[in-house]
Amino acid sequence: MKKNIAILIRALRIGGAEKQSLLLAQALQKEYNVYYFVQISKSPVQKYVDFIKEKNINCIQLHGGFIARAIMLRRQIKKYNIELVFAYLPSDNLLAAFSSFYSRYIVIGGIRSSLLALHKKLTIRFLDKFFFTSLVYNNHSGRNAFTCNGFSKEKSVVIPNFITINEKETIREEKDEITILSVGRYTKPKDYHTAIYAIFYLTEHLKIPVNFKYQIIGYGKLENQMREWIDKYNLKNVEMVIAPDNLENYYRHADIYLCSSLYEGFSNSIMEALNFCLPVVATNVGDNKFIVTHNYNGYLVEKCQPVQIAEKLNILLLDHKKRLAFGKAGYELLRRNYSNDTVKKEYISLIERNLNN
Repeated sequence: MKKNIAILIRALRIGGAEKQSLLLAQALQKEYNVYYFVQISKSPVQKYVDFIKEKNINCIQLHGGFIARAIMLRRQIKKYNIELVFAYLPSDNLLAAFSSFYSRYIVIGGIRSSLLALHKKLTIRFLDKFFFTSLVYNNHSGRNAFTCNGFSKEKSVVIPNFITINEKETIREEKDEITILSVGRYTKPKDYHTAIYAIFYLTEHLKIPVNFKYQIIGYGKLENQMREWIDKYNLKNVEMVIAPDNLENYYRHADIYLCSSLYEGFSNSIMEALNFCLPVVATNVGDNKFIVTHNYNGYLVEKCQPVQIAEKLNILLLDHKKRLAFGKAGYELLRRNYSNDTVKKEYISLIERNLNN
C-alpha cells in the first residue's frame, strides 16, 4: 500500500520554488499518494494550474488567515492519514510546523536560497531545532552558511533541483547576430546594473566587430530602473522581455548565457542554459561553481566586475567553435550529474529514512 505524503507551497506564482514543488509532486506520484497543499489562492499562474490538471496532481487549496489555514491543513492531514509533509518556503515551514503540534506527522523543512532575512533565518533555525526531522537545501552554499550559524548538520540534506533534460543537444549555426541571454527576476540580487554596464563596456571600449544583442527575460520592481540604465548608456542592442509564455524559445535561440548575480542558490536559469547547450558566463557565487566549470563549459568571474564579464563575453562572441564546445560540455555535465531520476532517488531515500526512523 502506498504511503501518504504532502507538499506545502505558499502560492502558485512564478518562481523556482513553486515550479520545483510541482515537479516533486509529479515525480513521487508512482511511489506515494501525494497531496499538494497551496496556502494562498490569489492570482495563480495559469501554466501551473494546467500542469496540475495535466499531471492529475491532488491539489488542495487552503483558505483564511494563518490560524485558519493551519487548522485546515491539520484536518486534511488527519483525514488523509498523511505521514510526512515537505515545506518549501519560509511561510510553509512555519505553517507546517505550527500545524504539527500534538500530531504525529513528520515535517521536512526547506531552504531554497543561500541567504535569508534575519527574522526568517531565526524562525527557521528554531523550527529546525524543535520541529523538523530533516531540512532540505537545494544548494551546498546555503547548507554550509546556515550550518555555520546554528542549524543542525545532522538534519541537513542537499538535493539539487529537478530539470527535465532535453533528449537531444541543441545545435547552433553561425549567425549574423549573436544573442546574449539572462533570465531572472528584476531584483537587486541579480545585479543587472553590472550586466548592463558590461554590455556598454563591450560595445564602447572593446568595440567588438560582431553584431550582438542582450535579452533580459524576467519581471520585477526594478523594471523601470533597468530601463533608465539602458537609456543612460544608450544601448540600442539591449531588450527587456517581461514574463513571456515561451521562455524555452529564448534559451533555444540564444548563443551565450549571462548570470551577474550577487548571490545564488542552485541556479535554475543556469541549469536551463546548460540544457539548451549554452556557454555560460557567471559570477562565482552560491553553487554556480558546481555547474559552471571555468574554461570547460563557461567562465566564472567575480561579482560586481563588469569589465571581467565583458572580457569573457568578448571571447565567446568572437569564437563560434568555443561556444559550441562549451555548450556541449555543459549539456553533458547536466545529463551526467543532474537527471530527474537521480534527484527523485535522493528524495525517495530521504522519505524512507524519515518514515522508518
